[in-house]
Amino acid sequence: MSNELSLNTLAVEIDSLHDQANYHAGTAVVYAAKCGQKLNEAKEQLGNDKAKFTEWLGFNSKVKIRQAYNYINLSKAHPKLLSGAVQLTALPSVQQAIELLNAPEEVKEQVNNSLAEGGES
Repeated sequence: MSNELSLNTLAVEIDSLHDQANYHAGTAVVYAAKCGQKLNEAKEQLGNDKAKFTEWLGFNSKVKIRQAYNYINLSKAHPKLLSGAVQLTALPSVQQAIELLNAPEEVKEQVNNSLAEGGES
């Protein structure tokens, strides 16, 4: 009997941690988009010159250039992430959101519709 109680407790803890993982995945993609917005501001202040931006980034940030452009593209493609107008538990991971940028239009539409409905598939 004590083993069952222990397993029940584990199940509750597992579900709680799973919920936290999903929540924080959503939080991560929001922060990635906000980072992209700031990176784009820096790029604009440098006259949208890719060489200047690459050099500035290399000396002033730990964000690598490829990741910087992924973040910038994410912030431009999903402005709702910047406003907090989406449910965090419905969001993809940062990597999934970046991969979605290059997905076929029908896939993008399906995912965006799912996000608009709160993540239900």
